[in-house]
Amino acid sequence: MRYLRCIGPVVLSLGAALPWACSSTPECSYDIDCPGRMVCSAEGACVERPEDAGAPVDDIGENADSGGSADARPKDGGWDAGRDAGDAGGDAGADAGDAGRDAGDAGKDGGDSGDGGLDAGDAGKDGGDGGCGECGIAGERACDGTEAYRICEQSGNSCLTWGARIQCVDPDECRQGTCGHDACAENESKCEGNDAYRVCSKGNSPFLDWGDPVDCGPGEACGNTFCCPSEMAEAEGFCIDRYEAFASSSATCGLQGTAYGWNGDDYPLGFPDKVGDGGLPETEKVYSCAAQGVKPSAFITFFQAGQVCRNSGKHLCTAQEWYTACAGPGGLEYPYGDTYEAAACNTSSAAAVPTGSLAQCTSGFGAFDMSGNLYEWVFDDARALGFQPIAGGAYNSGDTSSCDKTYNVSTSTQSPARGWRCCKLPQD
Repeated sequence: MRYLRCIGPVVLSLGAALPWACSSTPECSYDIDCPGRMVCSAEGACVERPEDAGAPVDDIGENADSGGSADARPKDGGWDAGRDAGDAGGDAGADAGDAGRDAGDAGKDGGDSGDGGLDAGDAGKDGGDGGCGECGIAGERACDGTEAYRICEQSGNSCLTWGARIQCVDPDECRQGTCGHDACAENESKCEGNDAYRVCSKGNSPFLDWGDPVDCGPGEACGNTFCCPSEMAEAEGFCIDRYEAFASSSATCGLQGTAYGWNGDDYPLGFPDKVGDGGLPETEKVYSCAAQGVKPSAFITFFQAGQVCRNSGKHLCTAQEWYTACAGPGGLEYPYGDTYEAAACNTSSAAAVPTGSLAQCTSGFGAFDMSGNLYEWVFDDARALGFQPIAGGAYNSGDTSSCDKTYNVSTSTQSPARGWRCCKLPQD
């Protein structure tokens, strides 16, 4: 049955002749064109919903089918789903997007007029996906492999999508959405002038770079990569006393202090042989001092040597640190070269001489007397309990005073030919 649209609230059938009051223009194209709960029929007229009018649902479906494939509407409420999805699409509801897609599929099955349902489904999808879902924040960056990245962009339909692939420039690579490269090795350090240094780290960046300058402490200077006290030389990642040490009651190593270990085992009673790590308390502090032209202290035990270094903010050198400082950058047999020279260091005499007396007896890192003069206590955690090594030879050890030569001795013993020197890490 064909309906006409008439002026006023009355809709007449084709058999009622009121040409002056009616028009063949369709009243509606979609349900949304109709007021209230009315729906748009296949003939383009707003009618009551079947459930509201009490008519069987199948009647509406049959009328829709009878209109032909070009004008048919989706059966089983397909247009309702499309309309509901379209309305909800603007609210960015995921459920509305799904319903819209279903309505679009049903509309295509019902004929060309099903495009209305498909459009509603697309609108529902756009709203439901909340920015299309490829990325979350405009301007966000993400690596596309290791050599390129993409930026999250907002398109004309308000979708957030990944933009074009942006290639990194060699030698850069992509990390966390940023192109770049490491400027240094992790924890590497370098001097910034002679009073500060920088350490290589990532900080807030995905790439390693030099950090802010770190000032040297009082009495320290930066030689090559980090700060060392003025009496110490910089080796590979640590500082080492330039000279064999002497023991003093003065924390500042001044002349007002009392020196120990020059003429025998004269350390104070409050500084026993097994002090500190040996298990006995220290009631009188003794400090480690290093200076040129001073006789080094001897008659000291392993435990005492470790304690004087700790009291001075340092530590007893490990066997590896000591060897590294002695052999120098070239890994030499002796501090001065690979061939023993009797006159280079104090290795063929009857007693120790003041520190730094022999200029040739200097390692590549600037440490003196590491061959001969006094054996030096070092620490090696691989040694048997109760024993630790002494290194470097003494005033009477001859060619056995090479950098790699050590002897195991009891930690609680002392000797007139045995001393020490201290080491220090940048973080100490």
